Amino acid sequence: MGALYLAMGLLGMTVTSTEIFSPLFFQVLHAQTPLVSGYLAAIMSAGWTLGSLISSSAGGNRARLAIRIAPVLALSGLVGMAFLMPAPSNGGWQVLAPICIAMVAVGFAVGIAWPHLSTRVLQIAPAGEEDLAASSIMTVELFATAMGAALAGMLANLGGLTSPGGVPGTSGAAQWLFAVFAIAPALCLLTSRQTAKSDAPAIRQTASNAA
Repeated sequence: MGALYLAMGLLGMTVTSTEIFSPLFFQVLHAQTPLVSGYLAAIMSAGWTLGSLISSSAGGNRARLAIRIAPVLALSGLVGMAFLMPAPSNGGWQVLAPICIAMVAVGFAVGIAWPHLSTRVLQIAPAGEEDLAASSIMTVELFATAMGAALAGMLANLGGLTSPGGVPGTSGAAQWLFAVFAIAPALCLLTSRQTAKSDAPAIRQTASNAA
């Protein structure tokens, strides 16, 4: 069960923590207005929603495949953002489009895996503790969000957001933020196989306990 919580926390952190500073990066590095920057930053959350809608009805091998693919897709998106976001531009769509694709990839990755990770938490919960398991899902998500936000602020400051600040400092902050948080889905790769296989034994155990 620990592997499931770890996967959920790491994947959830990749979206909530990196999304915080995206509006600032778009404004300072890519000459976007605050309104447009906000819409562009929301693309990552839209990818999460889209991924959940597409993947939530999947089961069996498709669900296991979604759990295994998610860390790879999230890692690819964050690596892409670490290269693309820090480079200052005039905000042309030839620059913004690849950044937006990388952001959608990160959100989509979390979206396709999250429904199945949540389901597996309920499946492997000990008998009589299903309610506790259900509440723990939100607890893990909130903890990951809070921890990710704190780490994001620390990394942005270490990267130069406040000193030297300006375009050079913001560029360094963006590179540090996305590069370091790429470690989260990379760690998720280590547990993805175990997490993807966690449903079958749990179902058999539940059935035997009921008997």
